[in-house]
Amino acid sequence: MGLVLARSGQLGQTYWQWTAAEWIDLIGTTSQEFLRPWPGWLDSGVRPYVLTYAYLLGGFAELHEVGRFHRPALAWRAFGREAVDDAVCQVTKVLAGWGYHGTEAQWAPSSVSCCC
Repeated sequence: MGLVLARSGQLGQTYWQWTAAEWIDLIGTTSQEFLRPWPGWLDSGVRPYVLTYAYLLGGFAELHEVGRFHRPALAWRAFGREAVDDAVCQVTKVLAGWGYHGTEAQWAPSSVSCCC
């Protein structure tokens, strides 16, 4: 959260006023891009938490704009692992009922349902 507050100071506005572009500028499209402005101050493990803050506190929904990241982990941080896993299980059961099975039914729910 300190990083978000530091950027608020740089921008001269509160994070809830930020545009999607300002969130993307902070989060970056890669871990390397995220770390570049903060040499030695952060590690790449911070980026997923900033992304979660952006989603929950800043209303940031342009997840497709920030490059690759582990979408289920974002969903777990935002909604809780049990709730997400239960929802994925329900989707997996529906897919299985439609004829999907094996790896098809396992990857699709976590990849697709955690994108929303």
